[in-house]
Amino acid sequence: MCNEEIWYCMNLDDFLQYRDVCPLCNEKLQLVFHSKKRQNIKYEENNILITFPMDSLNKNDKSYKVGFSFNPKNNSFFIEFFTARGEKIEIISSSILKKFLSFNTNLGAYKFYKFCRNCTNYHYESNYFKLNLQALNIGELTVNKERFYMLKPWQDGYKEFELLNDYVTNKSLLGIMNTDVNRRMYNFEHASEPDMLELSLLKFVSKDEMISRIDKLILFS
Repeated sequence: MCNEEIWYCMNLDDFLQYRDVCPLCNEKLQLVFHSKKRQNIKYEENNILITFPMDSLNKNDKSYKVGFSFNPKNNSFFIEFFTARGEKIEIISSSILKKFLSFNTNLGAYKFYKFCRNCTNYHYESNYFKLNLQALNIGELTVNKERFYMLKPWQDGYKEFELLNDYVTNKSLLGIMNTDVNRRMYNFEHASEPDMLELSLLKFVSKDEMISRIDKLILFS
């Protein structure tokens, strides 16, 4: 069921426009489909084409690429196949289809997300979905989660805050870590997991305002 909040019941275009730049460093966000590994994304006509290598476990088998072409207005998609060199395959053999079905099963559920390559401390992500190969539509999208990683000078080092907003549960998870003075660059993707506090949803307005609000929460908790 759709929710009245803006992050529910989206087409892909709505999802992409939720945020275009990082709210922490103001750099342009990068779109990712499923995972960051080995994919190419390009815009052609009205669609977004995302291409993956479709390698075989058997070294003697040919390698191909599979392209997922999404219409961002109605969430429909179609699938294309390419040679390893990127040449489009017009006649699809049963062996390629069999390889794709196995590939699709192995990947399982998919999602879209956008992240900041510049500071690496922000991303938001969609709900998981499976490709409906009969309807050729991914259904409505939502912004499920949004993560912020923030830093504040503290004594001889820093306090680091990880804020996870979960819009499905309407809750926030807050993690707080202390780091030494030499750790000026931070990335929670590679840090040890902090203890997380569950709170009512903390809507993000700005980095400074959020850190100030977190400080007050800590003071009175």
